Amino acid sequence: SDDEYISGTYGYDTAHVAVGMVRTFAYDCELMKYRQIGQDLHGSIDGEQFGHRVSTSADGKTLAISAPSRDYMGGNGFVNVYYLNDDNVDDATPTWIKLGSRIDNLDTTNHDRIGHAIALSSNGQTLAILGVQTDYTYIVRVYKYNPIEREWKIHGESLLVTVNYNDMYEFAPQLSLRDDGSLLSISDPEFGIVRYKYKWQENVWEKMVEEEEDYAAFGVPTDAIGDYTVDGGMWWIDSVATDRDADVIAFTSWTDTDGAYDVHSVQLVDFSHPHSDPVVAYNMTWRDYDVGVNVAVAKDGGVAAVVVSKLDVDDDEFRSDSSTVGALTVLHRDDAAAGDVGGEWTVI
Repeated sequence: SDDEYISGTYGYDTAHVAVGMVRTFAYDCELMKYRQIGQDLHGSIDGEQFGHRVSTSADGKTLAISAPSRDYMGGNGFVNVYYLNDDNVDDATPTWIKLGSRIDNLDTTNHDRIGHAIALSSNGQTLAILGVQTDYTYIVRVYKYNPIEREWKIHGESLLVTVNYNDMYEFAPQLSLRDDGSLLSISDPEFGIVRYKYKWQENVWEKMVEEEEDYAAFGVPTDAIGDYTVDGGMWWIDSVATDRDADVIAFTSWTDTDGAYDVHSVQLVDFSHPHSDPVVAYNMTWRDYDVGVNVAVAKDGGVAAVVVSKLDVDDDEFRSDSSTVGALTVLHRDDAAAGDVGGEWTVI
């Protein structure tokens, strides 16, 4: 919100192994610093990995936390959702209260690593969860909160994602939901972004096939492959950011080469104009082992940011000058000059 932004952190109890803890913060505009909001939320069992993924509503007052480990007491992982009780807090500290029951089973099929990826809609009412079926298949299940029953109820049928690689969770698909939860984006680490629209009349998620052919070219940044890979390479999408309507999508991807370097890439794709093809607004690659790339998209879709950070500050491959340790690029869409082809994206 305008006054506070809540984020989650992942850690572990030093007396145990991979239990996990989440601590949330809000920015105090008067004090001009972050302060803790609510109590610490802890895992309970060694190996639980509580806090592996964290997703919040837009106002920061609904929080989903996953614990996807399958290594504790035969568990398959779970997701808990909390809301921030900050009513009448003059004499009391805001507290996180569990919202609905723990989600620890997606359907009747064999699966584990529940919550390996999660996404909570901006209104906090819809939750998407990814689990692992096999080394090659993943299951995605969407839930909607029912305030009358005070439970998370299944929302549409389960979705399966099949990949052609065996990478044991390292590059699992990631999820993103539209603000109102009506559109789901799934990043296939190999092929790109696949989008589904919820059809309430049939209670199903319908694949947006009309965009698939146009968007296929954007799933793999082929311009970089010829320059840096020996045999055509294989790209893996490892993070995704969208605007509130899931019409502007930014994603980062990675590929290995001949063993000497890794190549990281960012693409920003704009689907916002209904009468024109998707536009690749930004496409950049970095050739380095020790580079981290992150993206963010404003809720209205008009601004995006790309941060690339050199993890090893003594490595001169990132820039010729070793004093350069990172770079921030901000892009802006000029909707005033949109016309029939959508707004023009420029670096500012």
